[in-house]
Amino acid sequence: MDQDAGLAPQPVRPADRIGAIDALRGAALFGILVANLRGFMGPATVYFQPDLFWNSPRDMAWQTAIEVLVQGKFITIFAFLFGLGFAVQWERARDAGLARRRSLWLFLLGLAHALLLWFGDILHTYGLAGLATIPLLRRSENTILRWAVALYWFAVVLGLLFLAAISLGAKIPMPEPPTAAELADHVRIFSSGSVGEIFVRRAKDFAGIGAGFLFAFTRVLGMMLFGAWVWRRGILRDLDEHAALLRKVRNFGLTAGLAGNLAAVAIVKIFQPPFMAPTPVGLAVMIVLSLAVPVFAAGYACAVLLWFRTETGRRWLDPFRAVGRMALTNYLLQSLICTTIFYSYGFGLFGGVSIPTGVAIAVLVFAAQVPFSVLWLRNHDYGPMEALWRHLTYGAQSR
Repeated sequence: MDQDAGLAPQPVRPADRIGAIDALRGAALFGILVANLRGFMGPATVYFQPDLFWNSPRDMAWQTAIEVLVQGKFITIFAFLFGLGFAVQWERARDAGLARRRSLWLFLLGLAHALLLWFGDILHTYGLAGLATIPLLRRSENTILRWAVALYWFAVVLGLLFLAAISLGAKIPMPEPPTAAELADHVRIFSSGSVGEIFVRRAKDFAGIGAGFLFAFTRVLGMMLFGAWVWRRGILRDLDEHAALLRKVRNFGLTAGLAGNLAAVAIVKIFQPPFMAPTPVGLAVMIVLSLAVPVFAAGYACAVLLWFRTETGRRWLDPFRAVGRMALTNYLLQSLICTTIFYSYGFGLFGGVSIPTGVAIAVLVFAAQVPFSVLWLRNHDYGPMEALWRHLTYGAQSR
């Protein structure tokens, strides 16, 4: 019988949280903001092809640096940590109904975020992935790991099947790059259009990314399961005990991950494969990134966790810990602040900001979130959206 059998499940209290994991979550939120900025300040149709919109030498140089150092790495860490947190919750309660409520409410919060604030929401995907994770958390560690690997690599298998189908003569429709007129209309709507126009365009943008949902969902689910596996293995329960392993992963991840991401960006620059089209070059890039992105993310994560073990590291990372404890609030707050900066109902800067200026804005926004989080947590146990999510999940027991 479980130790907690017969007791009502309770949310994790602040004193039970692992400071290093909160700090890592906060650092990941900064990387996510830097990567997402072009989705706030420019058309959704060029999020994955920014050179169609930002094509000055300076913009392209900055964007290349973001692709190599930032893009995909911190959202990978975030998904990993979400799965780890899901495993912690399951370990405490082992209540499938509770886990389903938690995931369902996250899905609905994410859906509201996508339709009312920003098309690029990831929370609804986490919510659905959480629902899919529940039956697997009852399984053995080896089973969880096998599913994590299979789901993560499903996108590559699907790409291979598409490529094989095309080579056999199948006709698979692919999205066309946006025209100059379409980009101009997109900019007009978000920079000076009405709230109603923005709502309709944002809904279309959100629906537009649905074509790649299966790829994103399986990747997120695989990484979440890997996070659950790491927690089950006890690797992050005692950082001192596993410091040697973390150092090996850090050293390998930062070197091999950097090399792999540089190689992928170089291949794209040289061969310029059509976006999303299943070509041999495009598939090669996908495979390289499928290896290099999580490896680099692991290097970053282990570097933060190891630094947190030092007195200097804890002092520098403590503000990130506060942001990480309020990750849901701060993720949504980033969308609220950035849409206010760029959309017509705020300062209307949409389409008029360069990539380096966008990075500077990301730094300023995150810098404001740090003291906000620290001050809020001096007087509250949880962030406002965390409190709402807990209330929806646990009811009166969340107080």
